Amino acid sequence: MVVRGKWTSLIALVYGVAALVVSIVVAKPSSALMIGLVAPVVVVAAGMYYFDIYRPTQIAVAANMAALQKQMPFFLGLMCSYMMSNFAIPQLRCNIMLARQNIVFHWKPLKIDFYANNYGKAELEQSYRYNAGCCGTALAEKGPIYFDSAQSQEPYKGMSATQRTVTNHLKSILSIPIFAPGEVGSTTTIAILNFDSELDINSTHFDKLDVQESAMKIAGLIASLLS
Repeated sequence: MVVRGKWTSLIALVYGVAALVVSIVVAKPSSALMIGLVAPVVVVAAGMYYFDIYRPTQIAVAANMAALQKQMPFFLGLMCSYMMSNFAIPQLRCNIMLARQNIVFHWKPLKIDFYANNYGKAELEQSYRYNAGCCGTALAEKGPIYFDSAQSQEPYKGMSATQRTVTNHLKSILSIPIFAPGEVGSTTTIAILNFDSELDINSTHFDKLDVQESAMKIAGLIASLLS
């Protein structure tokens, strides 16, 4: 069983602070005691990186990237067709952005890792920071975020001029966090699922609860494929 989450981080933090205080106050500083106290902290930090911060799902995805690159576009194409048929959406695309963390708990920029239905080279080259754009906002808020070009406020935040130009043709976007299987509602976000269209929100209905719920169900299926 893999240990992950806040308790691992908290234990390592408490141990690290205790080691530092003891080494300064008691050791003053004794090299042997210093090594004895600090070395376990290094081991714990390495364990956190492998088992918690660099999540097992990320390792699995990296190991199976070649297979996923072949399988995921087909699956995403089916999901786009399902959404278009079920909600009478004439035109729709979708993509997945893997959510990657580094050892200092920072989210790396999101980029399109898998996609269906004709994304241009410039779109695939873009990366979006945490809490920027629809995808980054969905990552930060851990919930569905939609964009409507008629309103066009919040989801534009943090986007560069290039990103605005590249995505200018999109009139509506829906971004859904993909959580680790069995952890819906937790902090373990493993990817972001994005639906987008050149049609406005009156045609895509991204602001409707039933559309968002269907997208979240698809996100659950994708979580199982990625894990």
